[in-house]
Amino acid sequence: MRNRWIATLMLALAASLPGCSMDPFLYVPNRTAAYVFEPSSDEPEEVVAPGRIERVWIDVDAEIRLGAVLVRAEAQPPRGHVMYFHGAGTHLDAQFWRIKRMSNLGYDVFAVDYRGFGASSDVQPTEEGIEADTRAARAWWLSQLPPGTGLVYYGHSFGGAVATQRAALDPPQAMILEAPFASVEHLRQDST
Repeated sequence: MRNRWIATLMLALAASLPGCSMDPFLYVPNRTAAYVFEPSSDEPEEVVAPGRIERVWIDVDAEIRLGAVLVRAEAQPPRGHVMYFHGAGTHLDAQFWRIKRMSNLGYDVFAVDYRGFGASSDVQPTEEGIEADTRAARAWWLSQLPPGTGLVYYGHSFGGAVATQRAALDPPQAMILEAPFASVEHLRQDST
């Protein structure tokens, strides 16, 4: 497990070298006018009390504002603090079921929509822009926690690349990658 994490981190570091970048075809933003963040569900694992959901707005700079959500674990203090990175072609509302499930496992879960996604500022996402977004989101999340609190990064699909990019710059206490792509070239071949 540790070797796989190191290999993924090395891939992220290699991608950050001059001349290497994520291709724009990876950024497939899905928009919404407003978030719902529905606390109920037909699945018991996805039901949370409305009071556990906190809508958050994060200003990256004077032009970029990000939609975000924090779902607190029912029992406090939580088992840990998770920063969730969603995949391409989706937004927080569409992935809210995942966030609620993690929270119901006893974790405080914070998730953010990147620029161009969800109800965040409607600008074209770029690798540099998403890095700035996750840096600002991480700073906000840490400002809400006691000093020295460790974070768990959880990346799903494209969010695995985003989590890995953040981990290369700000190492987490732990990282979970669900269905990440092996390489940009393989992803390009699969999507054509």
